[in-house]
Amino acid sequence: MKQGILRRRSGSKKVLIIAYYFPPLGGPGVLRPLKLAKYLKYFSWQPIVLTVRPTTYHIYDYSNLAEMKFPVYRSESLDPARILYLLGKRKGSFGVVNLWRRLINLPDTRAGWLPFATDSGFKLGQGCQAVISTAPPFTAHIIGCLIARRFSLPLITDFRDCLVDFPYLPYYPWQKPIVKYLQDLVLEMANAVTVAFDDILLSFPERFRSKVEVIYNGFDPGDFFEVEPSRIFTISHMGSITPRRPIDPIIKAVARITKEISKFRLQLIGYIHPDEQKKIKDVRDNVEIYGYLDHKEAIAKLQQSHLLLLLNSKLDSPAPGRQAEYAATRLPIIVIGHEGSCPILRRLEKSRYPIRFVDYDDLGRLADCIIRSSDAWQNGRVSKFEGNLDFLDRRKQARIFSQILNRLCGNSLPKKLI
Repeated sequence: MKQGILRRRSGSKKVLIIAYYFPPLGGPGVLRPLKLAKYLKYFSWQPIVLTVRPTTYHIYDYSNLAEMKFPVYRSESLDPARILYLLGKRKGSFGVVNLWRRLINLPDTRAGWLPFATDSGFKLGQGCQAVISTAPPFTAHIIGCLIARRFSLPLITDFRDCLVDFPYLPYYPWQKPIVKYLQDLVLEMANAVTVAFDDILLSFPERFRSKVEVIYNGFDPGDFFEVEPSRIFTISHMGSITPRRPIDPIIKAVARITKEISKFRLQLIGYIHPDEQKKIKDVRDNVEIYGYLDHKEAIAKLQQSHLLLLLNSKLDSPAPGRQAEYAATRLPIIVIGHEGSCPILRRLEKSRYPIRFVDYDDLGRLADCIIRSSDAWQNGRVSKFEGNLDFLDRRKQARIFSQILNRLCGNSLPKKLI
């Protein structure tokens, strides 16, 4: 399927997509439902998105609003983020975990969206042929179940993260049995289940796994353009840097390589926690901090680079949502930290993608890998991946979703894509 030849099909069926995180909110979790809605219309499915009214959030990306060429409805909510917004607070803190948030985390902190979204969904569901819910927040799946049951519609539940063992806001022991019961209830009611990485599938009871399909977080070819590479050796990292995912190995490696590489630049793209920013001061001459950029602008910065660093946590953690965008640049990648949570890059490594996995504490190897990449660039030998990335293409992934929808609705996808 080549970019530019997609044409919308006539006679589209309607699918209601329930997604709390949606533009203008930013971050990788927003892109999955956005790109799905963007491309489903080319496969005989007209998306209708149900999301929440403006809420307090730590990042916004208004550039993505231009891609919303489909109906979007926003319902009221009484969850904490919406209440804070109504009280005048527009921007929230990243990843704050406190006693209050953990106590109301059942099944998540967005449960106050349920009555309003369900009421809106009962109105929007008339005339739809299917429902897709995407989580987090898990509340979206409960809403999806209620709407699908009301109209006897097939339901796809899309999991972007594990639920019971969700690491960013862990459950108390007394909460876990309740959450597991709700998860199993949703899995039972769903006609099909999609997950963003393999570990989510493995977290489900075995009796549900036959209805699950892994569809990785992908990339949109429409976000990538021809970009002139930087004239000096450029290393880039895109993503949030927090105490949970500290910057220490990158800073220490940069301090080491200054003795070996005469001129280079490290680009840091994305949110950086204030405590982590303090660690950069000793190598500041070689570092450019961009903060959070609009998605396409951030992608362009990656494409200008010669080497990409992907900072993971020291211990096991959820799969970084930006793996696909990294891979789509086809540039060499060094993954720092726990390698088990990078299923996309692990798969590509077997296809000879130029990837190196480096232990969080192995500063010598990290510095050596960077120096080798610099030497290769100076000698005109930067290796770029030439293999197939179709399984990460958002257009192909939308086609898979459409095939699932057609199967559930008893229809077949036309063989030839116009």
